[in-house]
Formats: sequence, C-alpha cells, structure tokens
Amino acid sequence: MSTLKVDAIRHNSATSDAITTAADGTCTANISSFNGGSGFAGRNLILNGEFVIDQRMGGSNTAITPTGGVDYTIDMWHESNYGSEAARISFQQRSGDVPTPNYRQAIRLDVTTAMGTPSGNNMFHFGQWIESQNIKFLGHGTSSAKPITLQFWIKSTKTGTACVCIQRHDASREYIAEYTINQSNTWEKKTITIPGDTSGTEAARDNGRGLLVSFVLFAGSSRHGTVNTWRAWNGGYYGASSNQVNLLDSTSNFVLFAGVQLEVGNIATPFEHKTFSDNLRDCQRYYYQVGGSTNDGGPSEPYGVILPHAMCASSNRVKGVLEHPVPMRAAPSISAGGGGTAKIQVGDSSGSSYLVYNSLWGSSNSTRFTWIDLAPNSGSVSSIGESGIVYANNSDYHLKVSAHL
Repeated sequence: MSTLKVDAIRHNSATSDAITTAADGTCTANISSFNGGSGFAGRNLILNGEFVIDQRMGGSNTAITPTGGVDYTIDMWHESNYGSEAARISFQQRSGDVPTPNYRQAIRLDVTTAMGTPSGNNMFHFGQWIESQNIKFLGHGTSSAKPITLQFWIKSTKTGTACVCIQRHDASREYIAEYTINQSNTWEKKTITIPGDTSGTEAARDNGRGLLVSFVLFAGSSRHGTVNTWRAWNGGYYGASSNQVNLLDSTSNFVLFAGVQLEVGNIATPFEHKTFSDNLRDCQRYYYQVGGSTNDGGPSEPYGVILPHAMCASSNRVKGVLEHPVPMRAAPSISAGGGGTAKIQVGDSSGSSYLVYNSLWGSSNSTRFTWIDLAPNSGSVSSIGESGIVYANNSDYHLKVSAHL
C-alpha cells in the first residue's frame, strides 16, 4: 500500500489550496458542496434569507412609514430611514420573479415616493440584525477572527455602484464593500468576502445585536466612508462609499433581493434552502401572530384561538396566559392587529362581551409565556371566576408578539 505525502492539494488554475494537510495527520478542506447539494446545514447566519416567511405582511404589498429608526417588513428584515428623507417604499414577497426555479421567493421594494439627490445625513437601507451569540464563534475582535462571505441576488431598475455595509454592534465598527449592478431589470448574483476583524471589542455571548448586514439604497456625503477595510464608526451609521448610486430616485424604480446568505470562510457555498417549518421556527423567536390572522403558512382562522387558558377575572377584565410557540429572544412586547374583536368561551357560553387587548403583566412576561389582560370594548364580562378560551370573534383580530433586535 502506497502513501501520498503532500502539504496541500490545489487545482492548476486555482489561487488557493483545496486541501491543506497538518503534521498531526488532520487536514483542512474548502468544500463547497456535496453531490451538487448545499453541504453542511446551519451555515447561513442570515435568517429568512429566501424570504419565505412573512407573518407581518402576509404576502400583501405593504407601504412602510419610516419612524427614523428600524421598521420591520418581511420577517427578520427591516428598512431604516435615518434623516427624515422623503423616500418611501412598499414591500412584497414575490414568487413569480426569482433568479432561478430553485428559489421559492424574493422580496420586491417599489419606490412610492422618490428621493432627490441625497445630501448630508440622508440614508436609506434594507437589512438584518444577527443576534450576538450567533456570531461570537467568528472570533471578530480577536487575533483568531475568521473571514465571512456574503452572497445575494439582486434585480434593479437602476444600475451603478451600490454598497453593502457590515456593522459590528458590540465594537462600533463597520466594513463597507462595493458591488456593481451591471444590467437594468436583470437578476445578477453578487459574492463579497470580508476579512475577519482583529480589532475592537469581541462580540458578546448574549441575545443582543451582533452583526448588521445592510444593503444601502442611497446615502448622503456625511454617511460616506472608506471601502474594503474595517473601521470605527462614530454612531453615524455611515455605511456607504461616495460612489453609492441612488436606487430610489424615481417612482418607476424597484429593487428585488433573493438568496441572501452570510457564512464563515472565503468561499460562497450553494444557498442553504431550509424547510418552511425550520424557517418559521427561526423567525418566531423574534415575532409571531396569534388569533384570526397568523400568516404562518396555514389557512386563515376567523375563530383562531388567542389564549387557550384564560379567566373572567372581573366585570372589566379577562386575564390569560399566552404560551409562545418557541422560546423568544427576550420578553416580548404585545400589540393588537386586524379588525374586529375577541370573545371568551366559558363552557357552552361565549358570553356577550367583545374583548380587545388591554395590557400585559410586566412581572409575568418572559421568553416562554406572557400573562395578558383583555378588556371589553362593549358590555361587561360575565361568569366571573370561571375559566375559558379566548378566540377571534369571526374576524382577523390578532395579537402581535415581538422580540425583534
């Protein structure tokens, strides 16, 4: 039996080794796929990178009014409009316009109010925060920092140079990379490798903000920074180069994104297509809806259960326990959505009062369950002291449960 003794194996045309051997008999291999598949599961640090989960908008074309901070759209993804700019966008899932048949969905951004020439502090981006404990293994902020590779598909009316900005929240540092949109109204795949950042504070092992992946749509001169280097940011979220094109300068403009993947290493492996249920569980750690409108892949439920365990506490209160489908990132905030009201079923009677969300019990709000108060918006609660089930009253009334970053 023969033994081949080499330090590395590399293709004739390659610039790096495919396999590197070590003196202890082990090796490091750059493997992009197995049998043409996607390779190891769990590589993609981006959640809902295929845009298949849309609990908040339910697939509808939805206009988002910027608040000046982070405004969530499709699950896990948000827009940020930092300078009270005029630009406005509507968002919608698209299954009929994807890069290849392998992709189930894309997200389309349509300009509804155009932005003139950006200046000063003007900026608009579309992005996603990644939880800090999910990126700690990258070692950024240490001498063992690992590179990361971003891949995505983009289709845009406007061509030109655009930017992606990666921000390390714990260290207040950023990396700006440029890419080129070459053809109008054409799907193009982009791949960007970002070196590990050996400077700054190491990522915390907690449930706070870790990395921000930010697709810049326009930026004024005060937001401009140096490309292709890690640098400190001063709280201004610079995030773009001076070459950044204004993708929102006309109401005829649109931008689509698909197949967004961020992974450790220098190689972009095939996109990781997760099952719908895995995608849903990932997203429900940060947001879900319960009641008459859930948008979780099932049919609409006009009598959908809101609180499976509730009690008629007084003539003006129903109290109950909301059990979260997965442990949430943090104790969530609760708000009501949809039209109509809820009711409580006690035995064979649904009572005469129509209920709406009132408040949560702050001292009994956790990542696993939340105590809820509902109040009648007409009539009064009967069957005091009796327990029952709270449900949507033949409507899309629901509770929105949010623990977003």
